[in-house]
Amino acid sequence: ATARGFGIYGLGCSTLSDRLDFWAGVRTTYDRREMTRFFTADRSLGGTDNQFCIDFGGTPGGSSCGNLLIFADQRYDAVTWGAGLDFQVSDDVFTYLKVDKGFRAGGVNGRGSGAIFAAGGLTFDPEFLTMWETGVKADWLDNRLRTNLAIYTGRYTNVQTTVFIPLGPTSITSRGNSGSASVHGGELEVTALPLTGLQLRGGIGVSKFKWQTGPKTSKAGVSGTNRLGKTEERGTPELTANFSARYTTPPVDLDNHGELEFSFQVDWAYRSHQKGES
Repeated sequence: ATARGFGIYGLGCSTLSDRLDFWAGVRTTYDRREMTRFFTADRSLGGTDNQFCIDFGGTPGGSSCGNLLIFADQRYDAVTWGAGLDFQVSDDVFTYLKVDKGFRAGGVNGRGSGAIFAAGGLTFDPEFLTMWETGVKADWLDNRLRTNLAIYTGRYTNVQTTVFIPLGPTSITSRGNSGSASVHGGELEVTALPLTGLQLRGGIGVSKFKWQTGPKTSKAGVSGTNRLGKTEERGTPELTANFSARYTTPPVDLDNHGELEFSFQVDWAYRSHQKGES
């Protein structure tokens, strides 16, 4: 399997006033995914001809090939963009508003048996995300306290999800596409310098993923497939938090050998339970 990517982008900024700036950018992305897989054992493709099966014994196609070659060559192109406003409220307070469109390339399922390919699960399509974000960054108390607050909302289309394909008493997992979804959340980061040598840092984040349409339970021409439903939350916990404390001792002069100082740090992190975890 091989993956290649190539992108061209440009970014421009315009000063609208002494405190307000506007910026915008655009990117064109070209992605290519190739995969070739060869089976030497007999594999059944469900009893129908399949374009991905070549019998090196001289019989192309067929429901069962003694030497099975599975191949794919997919190209994914996308134009993504971003734009925003940056406003310097004062020397210590900065705020912004931006919107971005992102792109996750499609791909090729390189694992599993011929049943995946017979079910039309060889490739999956690109996913897109449009995200709005606003935030405020500020310094307080003569730069001894810094806060960074951000709030965002976004919408996914053609969401990439896990697909279960039943195969007798078991099932095979591969990658596929479902409907659209939304995500909302926010983050707050705080840095404080209460004493000389002591730095305290903490943060909290919330994120909520919700299906809007879908997920699909089947795909045209594919029977017996199942996309994960509302139990799949993109692997993102709804709540995260972190805290760290770092203390650095005053430097000790070692005469002509420089200075010596010690640092001590404590870290703590938390994330809420993710669906799918035991």
